[in-house]
Amino acid sequence: MLVIRFVVLLGILQANLVSADCFDTAAKRHYVSADLLRAIACVESNFNSEAVNYNRDGSADYGLMQINSRWLDELSVFGIERDHLWDPCTNIHVGAWVLAQKIQAAGYSWRAIGAYNAGLKQTPQRERLRYEYAKKVYDVFDNGC
Repeated sequence: MLVIRFVVLLGILQANLVSADCFDTAAKRHYVSADLLRAIACVESNFNSEAVNYNRDGSADYGLMQINSRWLDELSVFGIERDHLWDPCTNIHVGAWVLAQKIQAAGYSWRAIGAYNAGLKQTPQRERLRYEYAKKVYDVFDNGC
């Protein structure tokens, strides 16, 4: 029984090490902060690579970075399908790619960070949602998960 527990613990630790390396690699590739990606993963899923969230609009969010299903058509051009999002490293890279797009559109700002979750639509409600999300990410970025 002790051996089984050790093997399970070793698998969990190995998965965490792979994910940690993926945050750094994705950050470098997409010119974003690895610590910011980690903060987003904490807010989005509490680092749960199996997290799924079904939204009122019929879309769903998958994995560590909670990649929304609305991205799937665009991701398919790169050969990425929904099932690939269960791989933590792929999910982190896609999250970094999404964040980089928001930063390109809104500048490297907390508004762009908020847009990762709430989009860039110009309405008072969306602006409030961007602010609330960015504040959550900032708090984790500043204080840890």
